[in-house]
Amino acid sequence: MKVSGRVAVIGVGTMGEAIVRGLKRRKLVASSRLRGTVRTQTRAKELNETLGIRIGTDNAEAVRTADVVVFCLKPQNVVRTIQTLARSRCFAHQPLLISIAAGVTSREIEEAVGAPCPVIRAMPNTPCAIARGTTVISRGKSARASHVRTAHAIFDPLGLTLELEEKHFNTVTGLSGSGPAFGYLMIESLADGGVMMGLPRAVATLLAART
Repeated sequence: MKVSGRVAVIGVGTMGEAIVRGLKRRKLVASSRLRGTVRTQTRAKELNETLGIRIGTDNAEAVRTADVVVFCLKPQNVVRTIQTLARSRCFAHQPLLISIAAGVTSREIEEAVGAPCPVIRAMPNTPCAIARGTTVISRGKSARASHVRTAHAIFDPLGLTLELEEKHFNTVTGLSGSGPAFGYLMIESLADGGVMMGLPRAVATLLAART
């Protein structure tokens, strides 16, 4: 399923970049309809060249022209950013809003927006950066089935996408969201054991990762 309309990714960091690359790889959104924002002009210029889409520093401009807005911001920043955009009436056209901020509920997003925008909360994990991850999504009170399908189209290129009730998100954060870190720790420990037994570090890490 292609994503109709224009998509803005607010905060093109690790996960935001993975989303952009996934959309482009699957040709779900034309580059001319895909844009993102970062904090600095220097970083914007770098990403313009590497991603081949329009990257800027003006969140308001990006949101006003988007039909789907994906907030890839840290939890402590997302509500404040949305409130700032709401005061500038950036959500008057009621775009679909998707947030990946851990611990920030769809209700908090809806209250910050102050307009009846459809909201989808998402929890991707770090393997999504290499298209081998899992994303759990949950719809807010104004989101419909069509909005869920759009969220699937955005996150499916990154791995598996599941829809669950939002009451499960704390568990999801601990299991799927944080779980990969424990897997990395296990791999590192196995590799350390291999090194102690005389294997080169690169070989030990490769064997541990593929065990």
